[in-house]
Amino acid sequence: MTISFQNLEEFPGWHNSTNHQTYFESLLTKQAAKYVLEIGSGANPILTPRYVHDKGISYVTSDVDSKELEKADPVFKRIVLDISSGVLDHGLTGKFDCILSTMVGEHISYGAQYHKNIFKMLKPGGISAHCFSTLGAMPFVANRILPEPIADFLLQMYAPRDSHKSGKFKAYYSWSRGPAKAW
Repeated sequence: MTISFQNLEEFPGWHNSTNHQTYFESLLTKQAAKYVLEIGSGANPILTPRYVHDKGISYVTSDVDSKELEKADPVFKRIVLDISSGVLDHGLTGKFDCILSTMVGEHISYGAQYHKNIFKMLKPGGISAHCFSTLGAMPFVANRILPEPIADFLLQMYAPRDSHKSGKFKAYYSWSRGPAKAW
């Protein structure tokens, strides 16, 4: 098993949404991934419906909230999934070539179980790729320590967004650290 971390500046898929999407498309192509799970994507999966359809990928979008999943395009398969739960549906064991997420890791309440479940759901030789915020920057520290209403207000003031399609969710920062050799 290989584990690596990259800072934001080093990560090729972060600088804008087009780079982000292109990075994951190239990753899936390189791995010849046909069974893909995106964790916590709810209303906004990384890949476009057209890409998933054209490539014949079985792409599952997941979320802990069924209402978030209802907002996603119907081309995506959808499952309600709390990946940090100690109980994992046996039908998901060894099912996926690739498991990915963006800006989800900080919202996981039990980081150790989250990673154990990801490992269980991967096929042998499968890969996972995750982009998440850490407590290394002031906005994320503020998000962690401020009461939710204040954090919501500040987010809307400094980074306005459509709250229906891109809501703010509670952040726990369990195992959302790094990059460090210890991790």
